[in-house]
Amino acid sequence: MDIVFLLGNGFDLNCGLKTSYKDMYAGYIESKSQSEVIAKFKDEISGDIDSWADFELEMAEYASKLNSGRELLECIRDFKQYIKSHLQNEEKKFADWIKALKNHYSLNNEKKELQNTLNLFFANCGISNDIIRSITVRGQLEGINIKYITFNYTNTLEVILNSCKENYTGEDIIHIHGDCKNDDIIVGIDNMDQVNVNYGIDKNVMRGFVKPYFNDKYDSNRVRRAKEIIKQADCICAFGLSLGETDLTWRNEILKNLESAEGKMLILFDYKYSTITNKSVEEKMELMDEARLEISDKWLIQSEEDLTERIFIPIGKNIFNFEKVISRDLKSLEQVIEKRKGRPVG
Repeated sequence: MDIVFLLGNGFDLNCGLKTSYKDMYAGYIESKSQSEVIAKFKDEISGDIDSWADFELEMAEYASKLNSGRELLECIRDFKQYIKSHLQNEEKKFADWIKALKNHYSLNNEKKELQNTLNLFFANCGISNDIIRSITVRGQLEGINIKYITFNYTNTLEVILNSCKENYTGEDIIHIHGDCKNDDIIVGIDNMDQVNVNYGIDKNVMRGFVKPYFNDKYDSNRVRRAKEIIKQADCICAFGLSLGETDLTWRNEILKNLESAEGKMLILFDYKYSTITNKSVEEKMELMDEARLEISDKWLIQSEEDLTERIFIPIGKNIFNFEKVISRDLKSLEQVIEKRKGRPVG
């Protein structure tokens, strides 16, 4: 069985990193502005930070207030330089946590969380027992092949897998929007229909603000590989990823996968539903039906076959819960160090 995890910022947040756009705005707004264009851009963000929670869509709206594609690029490039620095600091902080724990423990709890996520994956996803039994009987759970497509710019996933997974080679991760270490991160929209401006848009603006266009010009092979992985997957799990309009290309690839064979399935973790507690099984089934209808309407799913029956939205379930595990182990490590120093632990 081929499983592909599509990972978004929710994965980094689950690792305890401050990587949401809202985490970055305060520092960005206070940073030195290189021009009047950037100063006005920061004023716009500071005026209503909540509305900028989705930077890419809000940037598409703000583009209409600018005078040229050159000004749009100036804003995008300035913001990217800041977030690159911010994310590298968060990434280093996380790597230091893991290194500190690795030097004193065997990372058993972290390894257990990873294995629970991967080995007990279906049990954590709200899939009916009938389907799980069917998969088990067909032997599909034997020889599972797992690949990762991350929409994050950090290498948090690599740190986790390097530390917690044996025989990890790093070959099964694609950073579809680039990563900090290679300085190729792309922030923007899915297509030019998502932005409405009065000035001309040249290839420089397209490369700087339209993600599929940049990928096609910069590294079409990683796009081809990612699409092939999604196409071949028996199960796709989207975690910490909204799959909104700015990632329309990948949403469409997922739908193509579901339409290609009856046995294909999508597991879509939605924070709104995964945090719901104290519900019976039948209540969870009702909530999942509501979530499926919401997805069907939002994604404009139109098919003779009811694809939504193969879309599972876990209710009250979560995976990759590294923040809880790491913070607990760090606290234990701190207490051990304080005891060794002969200091009281409070």
